[in-house]
Amino acid sequence: SLVILILIITGALDDASASMVFQVMFAFSVGPLANSVIFLQNGLVFHSEPHISQLFIHMSPLALMWAIKFNFTKVDERFPGLFTASVEAEGDMVGLWCMPVAFYACWWVPFTIWMLLDGVSRPERGYDTAYMYNKAPTVISKTFGVTTVWKQVVVYMGIHACLVSLSMLPAVLFWKYESATSIFAIIVALASVWNGSVYYQRFFKKYERTMDELIEQDTRVITAKHGHGSMGMGMGMGMGMGMGM
Repeated sequence: SLVILILIITGALDDASASMVFQVMFAFSVGPLANSVIFLQNGLVFHSEPHISQLFIHMSPLALMWAIKFNFTKVDERFPGLFTASVEAEGDMVGLWCMPVAFYACWWVPFTIWMLLDGVSRPERGYDTAYMYNKAPTVISKTFGVTTVWKQVVVYMGIHACLVSLSMLPAVLFWKYESATSIFAIIVALASVWNGSVYYQRFFKKYERTMDELIEQDTRVITAKHGHGSMGMGMGMGMGMGMGM
C-alpha cells in the first residue's frame, strides 16, 4: 500500500491506473484487512508488540482510506489534484470487487503452489508459518475429516479465497456511503477494544490463579514447619519430664 501511494503521489501512474489501484486498495482495506481485526481477534493490547503490530497492520489501511475518500478537501489541500480522479471515480463491481479479486489471485496462486511444495514442511525444519500458528491442519481435520497434508492445504487456501472474496463485496456500499464506512470503522475499533479487554481479563485471571497457588503452597510449607516444631517441643517436654522423674 505504501509503495502504491508513493507511485500515486509522485505521479508515476496516470489517472485511470491510479483510480483502479486506489479502488483495489480501498476494497482490501474495508474487506479482508479490517475484518481480520474481528475474526482474528486482534486486540488493543498496548504492552504487547505482536498484538499492537497486528492491529496496526490490519486497521490502519481502513483509517487511511477513510481519511482520503471522505476527508478529501484537506487531502487535496496537501496534495493538489493527485487523488482527485481516484476519489471521484464512480466505483462499481468491476473496480471494487473484480479487480481486487484478480489482484488477490496474483498472490493466491503462487502462494498456494509454494505451500504445497515447500511451506507445509517448513515447521519440521524449524520455521513457523501462519498456517501452522492458527492450527489450520487440526481444525480442517476435525471439521472436514481431511487428513492428507496436501488436501488440508487445498481446503485451507480454498476457504481463505472464499472469505477474502466475500469480505470485499460490501466495498461498493462503503465507497458510496460515508456513514456506512464510518459505522463499520467504529465497529472494527470497538472490536479491537473488546478483544483487548478479553485478553487482559484472561491475563489477570491467570495471574490471580498463579498467586492463589503460590499462597496455598506457602501456607502448606508454613503449616508443615509449625507442625514439626510443635511435635519437637512436645517430644522435648516429654523426655525432660521422664528424665526428671
